[in-house]
Amino acid sequence: RVFAAQHGVDERRLGVASNLGGGPGVEQRGRGDAAISQIKEALPARLRETAYAFACEIVAADGHASQEELQLLEVLSYDLEIDPLAAAAIQRGARARHTSL
Repeated sequence: RVFAAQHGVDERRLGVASNLGGGPGVEQRGRGDAAISQIKEALPARLRETAYAFACEIVAADGHASQEELQLLEVLSYDLEIDPLAAAAIQRGARARHTSL
């Protein structure tokens, strides 16, 4: 599926996000830090909030955010230099879209 945010972005650079696992023997935290660095380098600054919004949608999709997921979102918003108020609004919007009765 192609999202509107992907138009005009080099697809080879987007492939970075699909290769976040790292190799054997790499510690989990190191992989996360490396992945966030790769994402930041691959994305134009104007798409960083969009990437953060995608991450929030994924976390909210199952209706429950674990502590680990919330910590990842916090690190991601900081490393992608997302304004804290914007990050909170993006999280709240994702939560609202995935809330059911």
